[in-house]
Amino acid sequence: MKLLVDNYVDELARLAANAVEIKVLIAFLTEGGLLWLPEDRAPKAEFIVGTDLGITSPTALKSLQRQGACVMIFREPGKMFHPKAIYLRTEGEEILIVGSNNLTSSGIASNHEVSLSISRNESTTSAFGDFLAHFNWLKSHACCGIPDERFFETYKQSGIRRSLEDQLRSQELPPLKPMITSWPGLDDARIGSLGDFLRLLAREYPKRNRSTGKTVKGNPLKVLNDDAFLPLFENIVSTVSHGRLTGHSQLNIGGQWYIIPNILAVNDDREPWERVNSKGRVVLQIHFDKDYSKSFFSVVLQYNLHRSVDAEQMPPQARQRFRRLLEHVENASPRAKLDMPVFRHWNYKDMTLWGKPVMTFEYSVDSLPHSEALLADLEFLANVVDAASSIS
Repeated sequence: MKLLVDNYVDELARLAANAVEIKVLIAFLTEGGLLWLPEDRAPKAEFIVGTDLGITSPTALKSLQRQGACVMIFREPGKMFHPKAIYLRTEGEEILIVGSNNLTSSGIASNHEVSLSISRNESTTSAFGDFLAHFNWLKSHACCGIPDERFFETYKQSGIRRSLEDQLRSQELPPLKPMITSWPGLDDARIGSLGDFLRLLAREYPKRNRSTGKTVKGNPLKVLNDDAFLPLFENIVSTVSHGRLTGHSQLNIGGQWYIIPNILAVNDDREPWERVNSKGRVVLQIHFDKDYSKSFFSVVLQYNLHRSVDAEQMPPQARQRFRRLLEHVENASPRAKLDMPVFRHWNYKDMTLWGKPVMTFEYSVDSLPHSEALLADLEFLANVVDAASSIS
């Protein structure tokens, strides 16, 4: 028996590499939660997956089907499908992994999770027999079936994810204790999730004196961003956008502090920087309100203006593009706010970069939704950014 905490995905990958049989019972499944499964092992795998709350990604289900896995979904009215158990058989051993980990990017990598890896032997063989019998019983259940095109169409249009977001309003996490209490203590801050860093920025960024012109090189907040958050954010963005967008996070420009933290995701090929001078560049932006009590995930149209020109006087091409983008997202999500006020990114020489939000998900920093909901919102907005590139 082995306890899996930080080594969960490593153990899964080790076993899956030589598995001749894989059986998975899992509540939530996304593409980022399948990094442990080699493509050549997929035909050896059977998945029974829950779709409650709308967290499971249809893209992940389709990807498994294309790779030859047997994929089933379990939906029973009035009961949530909530198991997290994986059976793996190699030529030399049988392992059952049971615990709290869902197969999502955060569930296998960044959340606080605990699972047990159990080997089959004389003392555990009955548990293995019971699991395999239960798996087969679920397969034969009337509520278990293979997802077809009708399912995918209904699932994408059903608003299940919005149902989750509505529920989260009454299940928000309590405010976390401050991660840092003083400037020296920042060196001990730990970044384990997107929410961790957003809360940290909200507490610390307003304290930085950005008017003195002093360099921020070596500043603990910048070091933490560059060494801990940026790799995490790059991985998150790549996962939720299926490799289409690249994540960026910078706190300084020219050695000085940005006006706001520069956290964004962009397709640099389809939305090159040069567009800010004409039709504007569409990005997925994470930003804050003036007192850093709220955080926003937005699809933003960035554009440059001479510093003396008012922000609302965006270039004509950018203004036309913004109107078309607004029409495109008008009914995309009932929870999203549209056409929020413009904000300033930075001044450089005689130019100012402005951002005009097209659509926005708004959160209180002290009660951010859990990681799965934040990732779901990022995935939704990443798809909007990808589609927006064809709107000129």
